[in-house]
Amino acid sequence: MPVKTLSQSLDLSPSTTVGVIDRLEQKRMVTRTRSQDDRRQVHIAITPEGSAQAARSPFPLQTRLADGLSTMPELEQATIALSLERLVSLFGASNIDASAILSVDPIYDHSGAKTQTEKEDA
Repeated sequence: MPVKTLSQSLDLSPSTTVGVIDRLEQKRMVTRTRSQDDRRQVHIAITPEGSAQAARSPFPLQTRLADGLSTMPELEQATIALSLERLVSLFGASNIDASAILSVDPIYDHSGAKTQTEKEDA
């Protein structure tokens, strides 16, 4: 996956993404290779060590939150939704599009199937 695509899918700045990749590369979790077609483009790939670590890691917090909320009674869900809407209003953040941040697409699919982001990039 190109660094730019990874950065966009995580909704992180390129410099933040590169810093994370640097640390993951030092731990031998990912590798970097230059594109044969465009030497300016760098591709990131997960290593076997990185895959093993991802398989042992817990699901992302957002997935746990979504699962937890889905088991709550509707009245409780509505109460939380109203409270969150009120907080957003108090912060003056009503016009911010947070859909990319709140995506429930898993970072790593433990079944081995492609994530929605990987399907879109293919």
